[in-house]
Formats: sequence, structure tokens, C-alpha cells
Amino acid sequence: MNKPAPTLDPEFVLRGSKDAISCLHFPSLKDSSLLVSGCASGEVRIWNLKSRRTVDVLDGHGGKGILTALTRTDGQVLSHGRDGKLNQWTLHEGRREITSTINIPCQSFCKCDLLEKDGMLASQGLEKSEVRVYGISAKKVTQKLIPASQHPDPLGMPMCLKFLSSQLLGVGYEDGSLVIWDLKAAKIASALKIYKEPVMCFDFSQDLQTGICGSVEDVLTSWVLKEVDFMVEKKTDIKLTNPGVSEVSIREDGKIVATAGWDSRLRIFGLKKLKPLAVLKYHTASAHCVQFSHPLPEFNNRWLLAAGSKDKHISVWSIYNG
Repeated sequence: MNKPAPTLDPEFVLRGSKDAISCLHFPSLKDSSLLVSGCASGEVRIWNLKSRRTVDVLDGHGGKGILTALTRTDGQVLSHGRDGKLNQWTLHEGRREITSTINIPCQSFCKCDLLEKDGMLASQGLEKSEVRVYGISAKKVTQKLIPASQHPDPLGMPMCLKFLSSQLLGVGYEDGSLVIWDLKAAKIASALKIYKEPVMCFDFSQDLQTGICGSVEDVLTSWVLKEVDFMVEKKTDIKLTNPGVSEVSIREDGKIVATAGWDSRLRIFGLKKLKPLAVLKYHTASAHCVQFSHPLPEFNNRWLLAAGSKDKHISVWSIYNG
């Protein structure tokens, strides 16, 4: 990998959020230069990265914090708040309309995940360790994944989750376990106890079948998924300077991974061996979220890295684009 020295300052900073940034999302549209953010006071903002300004504000959760804000390929926006509602928004000719709402339990800070091509959305459930899968079109629960009958030890609440494929869903639990659910068989395919403390976040590269987990501990962990039997194997641990990782993001080329730390720092690692590459310092409070974009035509097909913080700012970086 060509490794030019990363810029020590953000490319630019987005200001204007009313409260702490809780989530970020780059739309999957290849020609999009937009960024979607959610905050602790219940607002979803859509930012134009070229003008560096807010182009839309969606406020439909009664002041309750936003856990997840996503976009669909048709341009509709999904927002899930701590009010227990998943709102689907249509934005057209200056109008902002909630076209549908699904009631989704909110027992923790676990974010939803959307697998749009299969019309599925995964979220935490009502029972302590339950995860639910919804059909977006029907707006109904299609599966309830409850580990009590399949796992010998209590897992606690789901803390993070992500679709690994159309068949597999990964869930990080309060007891420090990563569990892979086989959705076709409706059973646990494999489980790995990674930490003593909760798994706070993870990301996964389908191309490399490799994942990265972060925790309240001072350790970042990589793992691999065996395609034949869906078993998870721990690969590498690396000790961090300070404990607490809020979110991790793997760049789509599979070369680097970024972490958002409770110590306000963003850290960049090589994915293959978790080699530390850079520490990015801008935020003055805990970093809550971090996301890589796809290559953006409006930015010379560079990848951008966006990070949101308790300080209400979103920093946007351009690193390792050589």
C-alpha cells in the first residue's frame, strides 16, 4: 500500500448540529456528495460536502436521540430514534414527509442495520438478548433471534449488529461475545468470546471475510469468518493507548480501518496486521462515530473519512488516498 503521510488536520469541519453527533452515513449512490448525520436531540441532518452546509433537517422523534440514520437507493431516508420508532422519510421538492413508521424496541444504544437488496432490517428486540429481523416492505417482524435456548451462558443485551451476507447476521453482545446467526436456519452458526466487557462495535469486509471489533476495553481485535462452516476465528489483538472504542469502519478497498475513541482520537490501522498508521486529533470530546465513504467523484474519486463527536462537530478527512 502506498503510504503518504496523512494530513494532520481535517479537510474541513461541519458545524451546526444542535447536540452530540450519534451516527453518520454516506449514501451508497456513487455520484452522491452527501453525508447524513443523527444527533442526541433527535435531528437528522443531510449535509452537502461540496458546499459544507446543511441541505435538509428532519425532526420526527420528539427530541429523542437518533441511533441510526440511513438512506435507500431511491433517496428515501430511514431514521431510528430512542423513541422506539423507525421513520421512513420522502424528500421531494422541499417537502419532508414521514411516509411510514415501524415501532422498533429500544432497550440499549444498539443501531439498526439495513440489507436493502433483500428488504431486511435488523434491530434489537424486546427481550434482553433478542434480535429482530423486519421485512421493510411489509413492516413486520419476520424473525426473532433469541439465544437462550442455543447458548449455554447469558449473553446480555445486543450492543451492535451487522448483516454479513443475505444469510448471516453478526451480533456483538453485552457479555463480550460475537455471535454469528444463520438466518436461513434461524440458529446460531458460531460464537466467539472476544472480551470480558461488552462488544461495542464491529465492522466486516465481505471481500476479505475479515471483521474488526472494539470494546470498552483497550484492545482492538480482528477476526476471520470461515465461509464453509461460518466459524469465527480470532486473528489479531492490538492494545490501544486508551480504553473505549465507539465505532470502527473498514474502508471498502480493505486496506485500512478507522476507530472512534472515547479519548476523542481517531486511529488508523492497516487492516491486514492492525499496524498503527496514524492518530488524528481534532475533537475535544469523545468521538461517537466514524465512517469511510466510497470513492467520491466530486472529490477526485478520493475516499473521505467522517467522524462525529460529543463536541457537536463532524470532522472530514482525506488520508491514504495515494
